[in-house]
Amino acid sequence: MAFQFKQFSIEQKVNAHKVGTDSMLLGAWVKGNFSNILDIGTGTGILALMQAQKNPLAKVIGIESNALSCAEAKGNFANSPFDKRMSAVCTKLQDFNIAQPFDLIIANPPYFVDAYLGKETAKNQARHTINLSIEALYKHAERLLHATGQLSVVIPSSVKEMHFKVAAQYGLFPADILVILSEDKTTIRHLITFNRAASKPIENTMIAKYNNGMYSKAYVTLTVDYHDRELTWFEDKK
Repeated sequence: MAFQFKQFSIEQKVNAHKVGTDSMLLGAWVKGNFSNILDIGTGTGILALMQAQKNPLAKVIGIESNALSCAEAKGNFANSPFDKRMSAVCTKLQDFNIAQPFDLIIANPPYFVDAYLGKETAKNQARHTINLSIEALYKHAERLLHATGQLSVVIPSSVKEMHFKVAAQYGLFPADILVILSEDKTTIRHLITFNRAASKPIENTMIAKYNNGMYSKAYVTLTVDYHDRELTWFEDKK
């Protein structure tokens, strides 16, 4: 059964990386008006589709190294109202080349580094850095990025310093940060926008979901343009 959004739907029968809160947060949070957008490791195509909705004149490319996932993304693009502006390319980031640089590159990259690999190849590729290392992400994002463009990612908070260090080696620096917290204020995820200007980043925090399973008002407000129904939210009165 397709995952229904306000303006598009997502089939995710074969994708190991299902639609989740991380992608919803990143896709909705990214700021700016863009004309040429790249989604690295597009999976179902969720981030690419969110950016196509948000930027009605933009051309959007999603690249995906897993053939089955890439085919599913192509189908999701074709079935959307943005299909004329979207394309899915079945390739690794390391092998991808294009003449026109991107003003936005977006990614929900693999996040397990030096971790135990499970038996399912598709899940390993989606979750572990075996096909896309942290260094490869920033090296090739910098190569494909317009001089004034931005790279926006969502990563586990536990690896943020590693990402900052590697990004800086390729001349990319954090400009905007949203820290996702648990109900007890533990940091869970970092949403980070990088650009080439080395300046003090703007940093904000948000609780996206409470322990009772309900979303926060901040999350519902941020993602309201994408959900096909009104979400209920939990008010923390503490």
